[in-house]
Amino acid sequence: MCAMNPRLLRPLASGFNPKSIAGLSGWWDASDSSTITLNSTTVSEWRDKSGAGVALTQGTAAAQPTYQAAYVNGKNALAFDGGDVLSAATSVTLGDNTVITVVREDAAAGFSGVFSYYPPSGNDNGNANAWLIETRDNTAFLRLQSENYTVDYSGAGTLPLSVITIRRQIAAGDRQTLRTNGVTRGTSASASEGTAAGVLLGGRFQSGAISVQYRSQMTLCEVLSWDRALTLEEYQKIEGYLAWKWGLQAQLPSNHPYAYSFPGFGSQARPDNGDALAWESAVYSNSGSVSVGTLAAVNTFCNAIDAASIRDRFYRLNLFCGDSDASLVAVRVPLYRGTSLGGTQYGNALDTNNNFVQGDYSESVGLTGNATSKYLDTGFSADILPDMAHIGFYKPNTNAPPASDRPIGAYSVISDPDGILGFRSNNSGDFTPEVRGVGAVAQIATTSGGLLVVDRDAETSLTTYDDGTSAATHASDATGDPMPGLNIYVFNQNLDGSPIGTGYYDETIAGYTIGASMSAAQHTAFAAAMTAFQSSLGRTP
Repeated sequence: MCAMNPRLLRPLASGFNPKSIAGLSGWWDASDSSTITLNSTTVSEWRDKSGAGVALTQGTAAAQPTYQAAYVNGKNALAFDGGDVLSAATSVTLGDNTVITVVREDAAAGFSGVFSYYPPSGNDNGNANAWLIETRDNTAFLRLQSENYTVDYSGAGTLPLSVITIRRQIAAGDRQTLRTNGVTRGTSASASEGTAAGVLLGGRFQSGAISVQYRSQMTLCEVLSWDRALTLEEYQKIEGYLAWKWGLQAQLPSNHPYAYSFPGFGSQARPDNGDALAWESAVYSNSGSVSVGTLAAVNTFCNAIDAASIRDRFYRLNLFCGDSDASLVAVRVPLYRGTSLGGTQYGNALDTNNNFVQGDYSESVGLTGNATSKYLDTGFSADILPDMAHIGFYKPNTNAPPASDRPIGAYSVISDPDGILGFRSNNSGDFTPEVRGVGAVAQIATTSGGLLVVDRDAETSLTTYDDGTSAATHASDATGDPMPGLNIYVFNQNLDGSPIGTGYYDETIAGYTIGASMSAAQHTAFAAAMTAFQSSLGRTP
């Protein structure tokens, strides 16, 4: 064993020290090599910087996490391989408590421990003398648990690098709260009081001992704990400090007090586009949230649209982005609702949700439908559009949906047999675009990915565009036919007021567009802006 040379603990370069917030009971900082004892390349001891002297140890070499140099944002971190744990036996009063950590899940695993105050006996779940965060495989990113009370943060796949805040407060009626990256993911009741027997990282406590099962594959950067419930101002400051230190500032919500700067760490640009700012305001006014990085991407998209002088071509456009929550608020707030921000706004303020749940959405993927029940109602009636119009959607993959799936549109057989606006998939493996006419016309292969748009660019002509490039044209037979006087649906078509039973789109969409006809050059500019936006979120096919 070799201990690294100790040095005096001092405030970090930011000028801020977590010890300035009263009640700090534990502080384990992987970036500070003086707190680490190595057994070759693995960690046998991780010492506490809070002054409480709680050293986390592991005597078994095979169960020691690996110390990784310059691993996260240029800083050292600990890598747990699914068999590693660190622990310390120390009495912890569970009542008012706060723990804030920076962690990434490196492989999906169910019921695996991230951090816990473990109990003197029995199991950590269902125990008033324990408090823990665990991963939940593909059913939820995280679960916070106190006795039989739980808070889940839903999401598919593995938890990305995140600042995780957990807090419990007796005075608030025995409540516990789970936050990631400055956003509250859920609250629940908690056990009123208890006494834990120690601190455990990377594993679970089962049948009176640290279990050899339920161990996490994760990267752990820093853990801070307080023996009180921090105030909003206090825990937001710690969130800001950790986010900027570990390179997560773009993941903070744009209304977080440290979203755009933290003393000593610098600053990042605020958005300047009116449409982007109005969208942000609408998201928060409906109790949603959006990260700094996503808002910046929306701002860039809006500036590109303005620079191309095509803002007035859009009557309604939604990019399906923003933070995930149980109501999918940000996802349902359209970016554009009219041809200008100050002009008439059309359709619903939020796309009306029919049966989508939080697990159907991931910002890095988009919104995914099913074959039986899920669709959005835009509240935008197709007959608002001019005679020359476009409609389309962004397909972030090359998966082929089943025949008869209808990703977007409206269709009336009552008022006018030719009153159609939208897309449908067919038995030949193509999307059939339909604008005021019917038939297999101007098709795009269903295996195409990217921005798929159909444009009625002349009284008797349809053109389809695949990522801004003309894919096909067709001489329409729809001269004089009206647009349907029906709200446009997404993930299905509105057939005289109801979704088509066989038309549910059983795939993923990452945005839609409805508006006036555009020239070929304008479609090219639009596709470039859309592709750049989708790429910034990792959603390219």
